[in-house]
Amino acid sequence: MQQPAASNPLDQLRDIHLPDAITWWPPAPGWWAVALLAIIALFTTVYALVKIHQKRRYRRLAIAELDQLSSEKNDAAELAEALTQLIRRTLKAADEGYDKQQSALTGDNLQEILKPELTDTQIHWITQGKYQANAEVPDTAALTAAVRQWIKGHKV
Repeated sequence: MQQPAASNPLDQLRDIHLPDAITWWPPAPGWWAVALLAIIALFTTVYALVKIHQKRRYRRLAIAELDQLSSEKNDAAELAEALTQLIRRTLKAADEGYDKQQSALTGDNLQEILKPELTDTQIHWITQGKYQANAEVPDTAALTAAVRQWIKGHKV
């Protein structure tokens, strides 16, 4: 005769088989797509910032030259001529489609361009000061500050 099976059928059951733990690597395909988009966004941002930095280079150079001019030029007529040349060179560097007609900016045309940051007296002195022997010289510190502000904020 056979021996009867164990009296409790639950004793014959085995433990539950648990799946392996989920690892963090390799990520799911969706995370690969997110990582790729993040890298593309990073490179695009860096590229745009470099382009902006390069595009504004002429402003930094013009401000450095303005600082040099304000410390070097003691004669009012020389300073007026140097500021006029600096403003024209700044306009030329700012506008890639620059034409030679703009290099002859004088009087009213130049006054319209400089108007937002400089006063009428300052503009008149920059454009006409070199031609007048006893022209009233405005405060050169205020003048260079106004030209600096124009260089930083002008629109082409």
